[in-house]
Amino acid sequence: MMALAGEITPPLFITDFSVGAEEIKGKAAAAKSEPDSSESKTAKNQPNPGTDLHAHRITIEGASMPPSFGHVREIANFMDRLRKNKVFMKNITEFTFKGLTLAEGDKGDMVRFTFEAIYSEGGHAVNK
Repeated sequence: MMALAGEITPPLFITDFSVGAEEIKGKAAAAKSEPDSSESKTAKNQPNPGTDLHAHRITIEGASMPPSFGHVREIANFMDRLRKNKVFMKNITEFTFKGLTLAEGDKGDMVRFTFEAIYSEGGHAVNK
């Protein structure tokens, strides 16, 4: 959560951060082979393909006031900073933009945004 907080800048703010209670169960994806090797090698600390893995869906909701084209750019820049943040992305295997809406708030109109991430211990991709 601290990595998330370090990337947000005014006029953006986080309104909700939740980890889904439902586990996403799947199998470990096959590791990519090393480009300079003739034989397939699995990456260090990767589980064997087909190993049972568990992950959770994380939802990040936020807002920007007042709505404007500049604020939409700020939301896109925030998402880009999160994707580049190695601490935040350590165990995230998927990170997607889920939507943008215009809403009325206590202090006027605002743009609300939602991101979704898949958290897997060790950052292992899960084939569902």
